[in-house]
Amino acid sequence: MSQIEITQDGVFNITDGAGRWGDPGGNATLLQMVNNGTTDADLPAGRTTTYVGKFTNNGTFQVKTGTLVLAGLAEQGMGQTELYTNGTLKLTSATEGRVYNVRIGALIGDGTVDGNLILNSIPGYPAPVLSPGFNAPGPNGAHGTGLIAITESFDIYNAADVRIDLLGQGSNDLITVGGYAALNGTLTVWAPTTYTPAAGTVHTFLTAGGGFLRDFTAKVMPPNNSWVINGRNHYWRSGNSPAMYWVIVERYGPP
Repeated sequence: MSQIEITQDGVFNITDGAGRWGDPGGNATLLQMVNNGTTDADLPAGRTTTYVGKFTNNGTFQVKTGTLVLAGLAEQGMGQTELYTNGTLKLTSATEGRVYNVRIGALIGDGTVDGNLILNSIPGYPAPVLSPGFNAPGPNGAHGTGLIAITESFDIYNAADVRIDLLGQGSNDLITVGGYAALNGTLTVWAPTTYTPAAGTVHTFLTAGGGFLRDFTAKVMPPNNSWVINGRNHYWRSGNSPAMYWVIVERYGPP
Protein backbone atom coordinates (compact mmCIF):
# COMPACT_ATOMS: atom_id res chain seq x y z
CA MET A 1 0.00 0.00 0.00
CA SER A 2 1.31 3.44 -0.93
CA GLN A 3 1.00 6.28 1.58
CA ILE A 4 0.79 10.05 1.40
CA GLU A 5 1.71 11.76 4.68
CA ILE A 6 1.14 15.41 5.48
CA THR A 7 3.73 16.21 8.16
CA GLN A 8 3.04 18.31 11.26
CA ASP A 9 4.24 21.49 9.57
CA GLY A 10 2.78 20.57 6.20
CA VAL A 11 -0.29 22.04 4.49
CA PHE A 12 -2.23 20.24 1.76
CA ASN A 13 -4.71 22.48 -0.07
CA ILE A 14 -7.49 20.87 -2.11
CA THR A 15 -8.73 23.52 -4.53
CA ASP A 16 -9.60 21.57 -7.67
CA GLY A 17 -13.34 21.05 -7.83
CA ALA A 18 -13.41 18.34 -10.45
CA GLY A 19 -12.57 14.71 -10.85
CA ARG A 20 -11.42 11.79 -8.81
CA TRP A 21 -7.98 11.29 -7.31
CA GLY A 22 -6.02 9.04 -5.02
CA ASP A 23 -6.88 5.76 -6.78
CA PRO A 24 -3.89 4.61 -8.82
CA GLY A 25 -5.01 1.92 -11.21
CA GLY A 26 -8.56 2.33 -9.91
CA ASN A 27 -7.70 0.24 -6.84
CA ALA A 28 -8.54 2.12 -3.63
CA THR A 29 -6.51 -0.28 -1.47
CA LEU A 30 -3.28 1.00 -3.01
CA LEU A 31 -3.28 4.42 -1.36
CA GLN A 32 -3.53 5.72 2.19
CA MET A 33 -3.46 9.38 3.17
CA VAL A 34 -2.45 10.37 6.71
CA ASN A 35 -2.84 14.01 7.70
CA ASN A 36 -0.58 15.03 10.58
CA GLY A 37 -0.54 18.69 9.57
CA THR A 38 -3.32 20.64 7.84
CA THR A 39 -5.55 19.43 5.04
CA ASP A 40 -7.73 22.23 3.69
CA ALA A 41 -10.59 21.54 1.25
CA ASP A 42 -11.52 24.90 -0.24
CA LEU A 43 -13.25 24.03 -3.51
CA PRO A 44 -15.13 26.31 -5.87
CA ALA A 45 -18.68 26.84 -4.65
CA GLY A 46 -20.99 24.03 -5.71
CA ARG A 47 -18.14 21.81 -6.92
CA THR A 48 -17.19 18.28 -5.84
CA THR A 49 -13.96 16.33 -5.74
CA THR A 50 -13.50 12.69 -4.70
CA TYR A 51 -10.61 11.04 -2.87
CA VAL A 52 -10.48 7.26 -3.13
CA GLY A 53 -8.38 5.46 -0.54
CA LYS A 54 -8.06 5.36 3.24
CA PHE A 55 -8.04 8.78 4.93
CA THR A 56 -6.85 9.31 8.51
CA ASN A 57 -6.80 12.72 10.19
CA ASN A 58 -4.33 13.27 13.03
CA GLY A 59 -4.01 17.04 12.55
CA THR A 60 -6.36 19.76 11.32
CA PHE A 61 -8.85 18.79 8.63
CA GLN A 62 -10.94 21.64 7.22
CA VAL A 63 -13.86 21.41 4.79
CA LYS A 64 -14.59 25.02 3.86
CA THR A 65 -16.46 25.19 0.56
CA GLY A 66 -17.81 22.69 -1.93
CA THR A 67 -18.16 18.95 -1.37
CA LEU A 68 -15.23 16.71 -0.48
CA VAL A 69 -16.08 13.05 -1.05
CA LEU A 70 -14.16 10.41 0.90
CA ALA A 71 -14.82 7.14 -0.93
CA GLY A 72 -12.80 4.83 1.33
CA LEU A 73 -12.34 4.24 5.04
CA ALA A 74 -12.42 7.65 6.75
CA GLU A 75 -11.46 8.27 10.36
CA GLN A 76 -9.90 10.66 12.84
CA GLY A 77 -7.22 9.16 15.07
CA MET A 78 -6.64 12.48 16.82
CA GLY A 79 -6.64 16.17 15.92
CA GLN A 80 -9.63 18.21 14.81
CA THR A 81 -12.12 18.24 11.94
CA GLU A 82 -13.62 21.64 11.10
CA LEU A 83 -16.77 21.98 8.99
CA TYR A 84 -17.74 25.34 7.54
CA THR A 85 -21.15 26.67 6.48
CA ASN A 86 -20.58 26.12 2.76
CA GLY A 87 -18.67 22.87 3.16
CA THR A 88 -19.88 19.28 2.98
CA LEU A 89 -17.94 16.17 3.95
CA LYS A 90 -19.52 13.29 2.04
CA LEU A 91 -18.93 9.59 2.75
CA THR A 92 -19.71 7.15 -0.06
CA SER A 93 -18.04 3.80 0.69
CA ALA A 94 -20.79 1.21 1.08
CA THR A 95 -18.29 -1.37 2.37
CA GLU A 96 -17.25 1.04 5.15
CA GLY A 97 -20.86 2.03 5.91
CA ARG A 98 -20.54 5.60 4.60
CA VAL A 99 -19.01 6.52 7.97
CA TYR A 100 -16.73 9.20 9.36
CA ASN A 101 -15.33 7.70 12.58
CA VAL A 102 -13.99 10.16 15.17
CA ARG A 103 -11.87 8.26 17.71
CA ILE A 104 -9.97 11.09 19.47
CA GLY A 105 -10.02 14.89 19.22
CA ALA A 106 -12.95 17.00 18.09
CA LEU A 107 -15.39 17.64 15.27
CA ILE A 108 -16.54 21.25 15.36
CA GLY A 109 -18.02 23.92 13.14
CA ASP A 110 -21.04 24.81 11.11
CA GLY A 111 -21.35 22.41 8.16
CA THR A 112 -22.58 19.04 6.92
CA VAL A 113 -21.61 15.40 7.26
CA ASP A 114 -23.33 13.70 4.32
CA GLY A 115 -23.35 10.14 5.62
CA ASN A 116 -23.02 8.55 9.06
CA LEU A 117 -21.05 9.97 11.99
CA ILE A 118 -19.56 7.80 14.73
CA LEU A 119 -17.89 8.91 17.95
CA ASN A 120 -16.01 5.83 19.12
CA SER A 121 -13.42 6.48 21.82
CA ILE A 122 -10.18 4.55 22.30
CA PRO A 123 -9.59 3.28 25.88
CA GLY A 124 -6.82 5.20 27.60
CA TYR A 125 -7.22 8.31 25.40
CA PRO A 126 -9.37 11.45 25.87
CA ALA A 127 -12.94 10.97 24.69
CA PRO A 128 -13.86 12.55 21.34
CA VAL A 129 -15.81 15.81 21.29
CA LEU A 130 -18.65 17.01 19.07
CA SER A 131 -19.26 20.74 19.40
CA PRO A 132 -21.12 22.91 16.87
CA GLY A 133 -19.58 26.32 16.28
CA PHE A 134 -15.93 27.21 16.47
CA ASN A 135 -15.60 27.78 20.21
CA ALA A 136 -16.15 25.04 22.77
CA PRO A 137 -18.33 25.99 25.78
CA GLY A 138 -16.62 27.15 28.94
CA PRO A 139 -16.07 30.17 31.17
CA ASN A 140 -13.55 32.10 29.07
CA GLY A 141 -13.72 34.05 25.83
CA ALA A 142 -16.40 34.34 23.17
CA HIS A 143 -18.64 31.37 22.54
CA GLY A 144 -19.97 30.83 19.07
CA THR A 145 -22.99 28.75 18.12
CA GLY A 146 -23.30 26.59 15.04
CA LEU A 147 -25.26 23.95 13.17
CA ILE A 148 -23.86 20.54 12.35
CA ALA A 149 -26.09 18.53 10.00
CA ILE A 150 -25.70 14.74 9.74
CA THR A 151 -27.73 13.35 6.87
CA GLU A 152 -27.84 9.71 8.04
CA SER A 153 -27.18 8.25 11.52
CA PHE A 154 -25.25 9.47 14.56
CA ASP A 155 -23.72 6.82 16.84
CA ILE A 156 -21.82 7.19 20.10
CA TYR A 157 -20.38 3.77 20.83
CA ASN A 158 -18.35 4.60 23.94
CA ALA A 159 -17.42 7.68 25.93
CA ALA A 160 -17.76 11.03 24.15
CA ASP A 161 -18.58 14.63 25.02
CA VAL A 162 -21.35 16.46 23.13
CA ARG A 163 -20.92 20.16 23.99
CA ILE A 164 -23.75 22.63 23.53
CA ASP A 165 -23.73 26.43 23.92
CA LEU A 166 -26.83 28.43 24.91
CA LEU A 167 -26.21 32.15 24.36
CA GLY A 168 -29.74 33.50 24.65
CA GLN A 169 -33.29 33.14 23.43
CA GLY A 170 -33.17 31.72 19.90
CA SER A 171 -29.38 31.37 20.02
CA ASN A 172 -27.98 27.92 20.68
CA ASP A 173 -26.03 25.12 19.05
CA LEU A 174 -27.99 22.63 16.96
CA ILE A 175 -27.26 19.14 15.68
CA THR A 176 -29.68 17.71 13.11
CA VAL A 177 -29.67 14.00 12.26
CA GLY A 178 -31.57 12.60 9.30
CA GLY A 179 -31.64 9.06 10.71
CA TYR A 180 -31.42 7.73 14.25
CA ALA A 181 -29.20 9.02 17.06
CA ALA A 182 -27.77 6.30 19.33
CA LEU A 183 -26.52 8.34 22.29
CA ASN A 184 -23.97 7.63 25.01
CA GLY A 185 -21.25 9.55 26.81
CA THR A 186 -21.68 13.02 28.33
CA LEU A 187 -23.91 15.94 27.38
CA THR A 188 -22.29 19.20 28.53
CA VAL A 189 -24.43 22.36 28.29
CA TRP A 190 -22.96 25.83 28.83
CA ALA A 191 -24.71 29.20 29.19
CA PRO A 192 -23.40 32.57 30.40
CA THR A 193 -24.30 33.47 33.96
CA THR A 194 -26.05 36.57 32.64
CA TYR A 195 -28.62 34.46 30.79
CA THR A 196 -31.48 33.80 33.24
CA PRO A 197 -34.61 33.07 31.16
CA ALA A 198 -38.14 32.63 32.42
CA ALA A 199 -39.73 29.30 33.26
CA GLY A 200 -40.78 27.29 30.24
CA THR A 201 -37.95 28.57 28.02
CA VAL A 202 -36.87 25.74 25.72
CA HIS A 203 -33.67 25.30 23.70
CA THR A 204 -33.82 22.40 21.25
CA PHE A 205 -30.26 21.32 20.46
CA LEU A 206 -30.64 17.89 18.82
CA THR A 207 -33.17 16.46 16.38
CA ALA A 208 -33.21 12.95 14.93
CA GLY A 209 -35.61 11.94 12.16
CA GLY A 210 -35.21 8.27 13.10
CA GLY A 211 -35.54 8.84 16.85
CA PHE A 212 -33.22 8.05 19.75
CA LEU A 213 -31.97 4.53 20.48
CA ARG A 214 -30.13 5.33 23.71
CA ASP A 215 -29.58 8.24 26.09
CA PHE A 216 -26.58 10.17 27.37
CA THR A 217 -25.04 8.46 30.39
CA ALA A 218 -24.23 11.80 32.07
CA LYS A 219 -25.78 15.26 31.69
CA VAL A 220 -23.97 18.38 32.88
CA MET A 221 -26.22 21.45 32.98
CA PRO A 222 -24.90 25.04 32.92
CA PRO A 223 -22.98 26.10 36.05
CA ASN A 224 -25.51 28.92 36.62
CA ASN A 225 -28.14 26.29 37.36
CA SER A 226 -30.13 28.23 39.95
CA TRP A 227 -31.48 31.79 39.79
CA VAL A 228 -34.45 33.64 41.25
CA ILE A 229 -37.22 35.49 39.39
CA ASN A 230 -40.01 37.06 41.49
CA GLY A 231 -39.03 34.99 44.50
CA ARG A 232 -39.07 31.64 42.69
CA ASN A 233 -36.04 29.52 41.95
CA HIS A 234 -35.35 28.57 38.34
CA TYR A 235 -33.04 25.88 36.98
CA TRP A 236 -32.12 24.01 33.79
CA ARG A 237 -33.33 20.49 33.06
CA SER A 238 -32.91 18.31 29.96
CA GLY A 239 -35.72 16.42 28.26
CA ASN A 240 -36.65 14.77 25.00
CA SER A 241 -39.47 13.56 22.79
CA PRO A 242 -39.13 10.69 20.30
CA ALA A 243 -37.34 12.94 17.78
CA MET A 244 -36.12 16.05 19.68
CA TYR A 245 -33.80 16.75 22.61
CA TRP A 246 -33.83 20.01 24.56
CA VAL A 247 -33.00 21.83 27.77
CA ILE A 248 -35.86 23.64 29.50
CA VAL A 249 -36.16 26.07 32.39
CA GLU A 250 -38.11 24.72 35.37
CA ARG A 251 -39.04 26.54 38.56
CA TYR A 252 -39.81 25.70 42.15
CA GLY A 253 -40.34 27.48 45.44
CA PRO A 254 -43.14 29.70 46.75
CA PRO A 255 -46.07 30.15 44.36
